[in-house]
Formats: sequence, C-alpha cells, structure tokens
Amino acid sequence: MIVYGDGRRKERSGAKLARVCIGLRRARALPPGIVRHARLVEALIEAGELLQGVADAVGDEALSQGVPPGVASATQLTLALARCCLHSWCYGFALAHEDAVEDAVRDCARQPLPAWITVHRCEGYAFYGLYPEGHGMAALQVRESGALSGERTRVVGLRSIGTSLAAMVAAGLRAPGFETLRPQGHPFDRQAGALPPAGWAPDAALVDEGPGLSGSSFLAGVEALRRAGVPSPRVHLFPSHGHGPGPAASPPARQLWREQPVHYLGFDDVAGAAAMPPHRVLDWVRDPLPGVRGDMVALSGGAWRAWHGEGAEALPAQVHMERLKFLLPADGGDWLLRFAGLGRGSRLACARRHLLARHGFCPPVEGLWHGFTAERWLAHARPLPLWPSAQQPTRGLLLERLADYLAFRGTRLPAPATAGATREVLLDMAGHNIAKGLGDEGARAWQAWRGALPAAALAMPLRRVLTDNRLHAWEWLWDGRTLRKTDAVDHAVAHDLVGSQPLEWDVAGATVEFGLDAGERHWLMGRLRAAGMAVQSTLLALYLPLYAAFQLGAFTMALQAAPDAEKAALAREVRRYGQWVRRVLG
Repeated sequence: MIVYGDGRRKERSGAKLARVCIGLRRARALPPGIVRHARLVEALIEAGELLQGVADAVGDEALSQGVPPGVASATQLTLALARCCLHSWCYGFALAHEDAVEDAVRDCARQPLPAWITVHRCEGYAFYGLYPEGHGMAALQVRESGALSGERTRVVGLRSIGTSLAAMVAAGLRAPGFETLRPQGHPFDRQAGALPPAGWAPDAALVDEGPGLSGSSFLAGVEALRRAGVPSPRVHLFPSHGHGPGPAASPPARQLWREQPVHYLGFDDVAGAAAMPPHRVLDWVRDPLPGVRGDMVALSGGAWRAWHGEGAEALPAQVHMERLKFLLPADGGDWLLRFAGLGRGSRLACARRHLLARHGFCPPVEGLWHGFTAERWLAHARPLPLWPSAQQPTRGLLLERLADYLAFRGTRLPAPATAGATREVLLDMAGHNIAKGLGDEGARAWQAWRGALPAAALAMPLRRVLTDNRLHAWEWLWDGRTLRKTDAVDHAVAHDLVGSQPLEWDVAGATVEFGLDAGERHWLMGRLRAAGMAVQSTLLALYLPLYAAFQLGAFTMALQAAPDAEKAALAREVRRYGQWVRRVLG
C-alpha cells in the first residue's frame, strides 16, 4: 500500500542560516530553562537541515574525494550547536560554546553555498518524539564507559536526520568532527556510496533514527564503513530505539542488529518517567500549569480509549502513527500533553491550535514546552460514536458544525501552492491501493473510472489549504452541548503523502466518514460557497475515490502491523473503505 510521503521542500540556504541566527538571538534573550533550551535545539535542527541540503547538492561521490568548504563550514556549525545543546542539557540549561557558534556562523556565511537546497523533513523530530539529546547522552555514556574514544572514532551520520544526530554523538564522544552519508534506493534495500579511507580511526559510530521496517539504511552504512577500512565489529550503532528492524528486514539486517554494539536512549530515558530532573516533561510543565499533581499517564498507542468510557476499546486506532500523548492529573481539571514536534514546526502547530481554540473548535491551549503542548482534558466529552443515538447531536447540528469548521479552515488556514501531493501522485496512490486492496475487480473498475475522468478535473487550478485530512467520527468529541474536533492541527503536515489539499478533499472526507447523501453534500457545498470557498463539484467527484483509497491503504497497513486485540476494529474500517471505493467507482 502507498501511504507515506517524504516531505521534501525547497529552501534558500541564506534563509536557513538566518533561522539559525534568529534562534540563537532569541535563546540569549530568554532566562535559563526548557524554553531557552528548545530554541537552541531548533537552531541545531535548522543547521542540520542546512548541512543535509548542501551535502546532498554536492553528492557522496564528490564528498569521498574531498570535503568542499561549504560542507565543511555547515558541518562545523552543526557540531558547534550540538556542543551548545549538550552543555545546556547537562548543566541546568546553561549557555556555553556561544563564541564557537558565532565563529561558525560567520564562516558559513562566507562560503559559496548553493542558492537553493532540497530539505528532507526529519520525521523523528516532527512526529515520533525523537529528542537529539538522547543521542548525545548515549554517546556521553559510551565515552565515560571507555567503549569509545572521540579521538579514535569516526562518526558518520545517515542523512537526513543523521546530520544533527551525528553532531550530538560527536559532541558526546568529544570527537573533532563527523561525516554524513546518503543511503539511496528502495526503502527496503538501501545502498550507500563511498566514504574516504580513514586509517586513523579504528572505530566508527554510525548514527541515524530508526531502524525502520527493514533496517537497510544502517546495513548500507556499515557496508560503506567496511569498504573504507573499518571492520564491521568495530562499528557502533546509535539508533533511536532498541527494537531492531521491522518485518521487512533481510537476514543480513537482522544479523547486524544481533552482532553490532548498539547504544540508545529512548524517550522515557530522555524526558519521560525514567529521566532525572530537570529533564522530564513533568518538570517543564509543573510550575506553568496550575494544579498539577501526580505523574503523567501515557495515552499513546491507543491507550487514550481507556479514558473515554465504556465501548471505547472498540474504536479503531492506528497505533503506529500516533503521537506521544499524556494525561496529567490536576486540581481544577486534568491536562492533555501532546507532542507537537521539535523546532519551528511545533511553534507553527501551536499557533494553529491557539487559533482553532479561540474560535471554539478545539480545547484551549496553555503553552509549548520543547515539543509538548498542553490543553484541558475534556473529561465529560466522548467520541461521537460512543453516545447513544438518542443523545447524539441532531443531523442538522452535525452538518452545521462541519460547515463552520471546514469554512474556517478554508478561509483562515491557507497553504502554499506547492504543499501536498499533486493530483497525479494521488491518482497513482489510489490505483495502487485499490488493486492491492480489492484485487482484479477493483483494478478493472478503477481503470474504467479513470479512463472516463473528464479533463477538467486534472486541469482545474487548486487553492490549497491546511486541510484536516482526518474527519473520522471518533475524532469529534461531544459533551451533550458542544461538538469539538480533537487532533485538528497536524494532519496536513503528517508523515503521509497527502499533505495540504483543496477544501474539496475534506468535503470528500466528511462525505465518506459521515455518509453524507447527495442532498446533504449539496447543502454543505452551498454553505462553504456562501463563506467564500468556491467548492467545485468536479474536484469533489475526483477526490471521493482518492480519499477512500488512501484510507483503505492506511487502515490496511495498520491492520497488518496490529496486535490481535486491534485487528477486529481495523478490519471493520478496511471493509468500510473498500465498500466506499466500490460505491464511488460504480
């Protein structure tokens, strides 16, 4: 199934370097604490993305022959920031190494960097609660144990996210520098280019997030180091977790994770319950949030259902794609802590959440602390499917709320014209998912439908907005009086290929999720047009099967990876989306 996207974007090198400088300036203006530390990490992420883009523009073949000044200066800038971040984390959020960072910024500004670079989104920072401090602390522990010495260790990060993560490992090992490498090819069979020989380093540290489903990126990196003269047993792996590769791993990849020395600290060790003050999320929010008492309760991985009353266990949950969430008990009302991502993206997400909350579409938001937002837990609200039919909002009230919500997103949350998947990408995704999910019969129906597709549907200009992309009934909370949308911020920038789309995509989503008939759909489109959103019937007809096909793929993948207790609810959704595809395709 085709579900995921890689989140590439074009940025100016100068703008990237300017964001590093802005982050540093704002950090200096703040008092010691987690908010200032978060600004330093944001600058580190921006520098790592700059290095990734510049190194990709040069290419590994050229880098194996010698490091050009632009790459060298971006590497030193990222390393200087990593040392600053690690010192802040280890010493009560105190600033240090500022002069080295300033020197590195000036040196980078003097180099002939490419005007434009292609930046790959760092999924671990954006979605999965990966904190670069964990890699730095893991390396620090390894150095203190004597297993590795910075002077004798070659540090190699796998681009993309491996640029800033390798900088943190180099800082923890006190290594003089680090290199980066770009594994390429099929996600389950990555291959890496050449590294320059380095006889001076008998050991190596290979750094990335993951391993993912196959672990092939780490395998490719170990092979590249072996070709460069570092024997495989001397390569230490620095991943983001200790679970090893997933079900798509080859026998050599599985053997690699059995034999190599592996060093990591997960979220719980870095900022969760096992962390030491002042590093825990609980330490960050205890004083700013009123009435806090007790410890955080994990709500991720579908655990949120246990707090929504009887019958909630039957709600479907795509546990592998859920963000970190915690319930924090407090006098006067509990708090929901939600991971919004690290760096600039989290600040933008927090601003969107504030905007939606001010207009009553989601609970009020209290603040942002190094990736986590806090909002009031709606203790008396329940997901819409859990209410008895006699107590649910009327159909008219539901349609009014959908219309107000979609009109607000369409008018107040615009997106760049280049954001999100193109129609061609969505069509390819739908054809693949329908053939995989519905077999030959579905593939034939799809080909007939696509062959009859009017040319206007593919030529019509698009006005993209930050679409919700997830209008499922269980995402709406009802307390008997008010209907609010939960998790309303992040899905247009999620780890999938959809991204920001025209508002017709959400109208298609509302149609499928709430079973809108032709009359209801016509009324909803009329309300949106009256609010200034020119919803086009031709585009809606295009997006109906594409939306259903995407959800068919997403829930099929979730079903394949789910434990037995989750399978019944997910299988029900797979059948429902398959029926919608058949209905729309005729």
